[in-house]
This record gives sequence, structure tokens and C-alpha cells, in this order.
Amino acid sequence: MADNLTGMAISMDLERKVRQLDNDVHAIYDMLSDISISQRDQANRLGEVSGRLSGLDGRLSEMDGKLERQGNRLSEMDGRLSGLDGRLSEMDGKLERQGNRLSEMDGSLSGLNGKLDTITDLLRPGQTSDNH
Repeated sequence: MADNLTGMAISMDLERKVRQLDNDVHAIYDMLSDISISQRDQANRLGEVSGRLSGLDGRLSEMDGKLERQGNRLSEMDGRLSGLDGRLSEMDGKLERQGNRLSEMDGSLSGLNGKLDTITDLLRPGQTSDNH
């Protein structure tokens, strides 16, 4: 009977170990299932992020193109402004020469004005060249 009791104890111990291993296997499958769900969720999220990044990349490319076009336009405007600057310098020189000519003419007119005053004084009755 002792052999029977020992056999039963061994059988119960094995049965307990088998149940424990079965429970462990189910727990592992549950964890693997949770991990699989997490990976699927993360893959979906990464897909969303990838889509958004692709959209941003497209927008940055558009902005890069716009900035390049603006840079080209600024270069064109710089060239036009340089041309205008040259023309303004020429006009400044012309105005300066005209100012000089006007100053000369003013001097000449002042001289003529003095001569006209002398002639007017001479032509007045009672005035002689000796009086003047």
C-alpha cells in the first residue's frame, strides 16, 4: 500500500506540474497576443506618422521651390535697381551740370541787370554820364 501511496503522490505531483505548465503556456500565449496587438497598433501609428511626414516633405519641397523663385525674383530686382542706380547717378551728374550752368547764367544775368540799371539811369531825363 505504501507503494500505492507513493505512486499516487508522484501522480498528483506530476498532475500539479502539468497543470502549472499548462497555465504557464496559456499565460505566455496571452502575453504573445498582447504583444501582437501592441505591435499592430504601433505599426498603424507608424504608418500614420509616415504619411504625415510624407505630407510635410511635400510641403517643404513646395516651400523650397517658392523660396528659390523668390530668390530669383530678388536677383532680378537687384539687377533692375542697380540699373536704376546708374541712371540716377547719370541724372545727378546732369542736374549738377545744369545747376552750374544756371549759376553761370545767374551771374551773367546779374551783370546784365547792372548794365541795364546803368542804361536806365542814363536814359532818365536829367541824368548824364558825369552824374553817374
